[in-house]
Amino acid sequence: MIHVIMRVIFEPLWRSQHQIARWRINIILWALTSRACVTAGNHISATPRSISYNDMVKQCNRTGRIATVNILAQGRWINPLIVAAIAVALDQASKRWIVETLGPETMTRFIPLIGDNIRLAYSHNTGIAFSLFQGKSDLLTIVAIVIMIGAVYVYITQLPNRRLLIQLAMGLILGGALGNVIDRIRLGYVVDFIQVGWFPIFNLADSAITVGAALLILQYALEELKLRRLRQAVISQ
Repeated sequence: MIHVIMRVIFEPLWRSQHQIARWRINIILWALTSRACVTAGNHISATPRSISYNDMVKQCNRTGRIATVNILAQGRWINPLIVAAIAVALDQASKRWIVETLGPETMTRFIPLIGDNIRLAYSHNTGIAFSLFQGKSDLLTIVAIVIMIGAVYVYITQLPNRRLLIQLAMGLILGGALGNVIDRIRLGYVVDFIQVGWFPIFNLADSAITVGAALLILQYALEELKLRRLRQAVISQ
């Protein structure tokens, strides 16, 4: 992706008839793309004089695909991606059904599930989960994207990402966040439809985020319990 962006930026100069300008642009493209490849875990050993820019991009893409397959094969992303995809699909499908069934006007028709305490109701939410912070959809979209990027970073660098609970939690959190972000970008608001008594109305994406956070807490509690048992075993010896 980075080499595409750079090529678009430098394309006018790249097509220049001036050989010195073209050579300098080739050096810049080589340096930046080589850096991107190294950052992605790919090694480019050639120099600007021994390999063309296009050949280097092909080599970077080829090794990048191999690295991506290796990362997925290790299992750290397979489960989260599957869970996130399922969460997004269920969330979007449920919202579409609600709009078709109870729309287009909000809070005019209802589907009781358990009496009047738990029911389905079509609602718009310009705030965050559970209808908080209303009227700031654009800002919250940016915040949600930043949080998703941060969650991925923490998952890669800080969390025991080979644990199944952690993988499931990350998939649910990312899937739930992405489901609501899709709504904000596409509609300007989030479709909520699950109403439980006095509790703020929510949707499946909110539920996925909540369950994911609960799984993270559960994993932490299990780790703490295991550590305490280990300490007790060492002390008893």
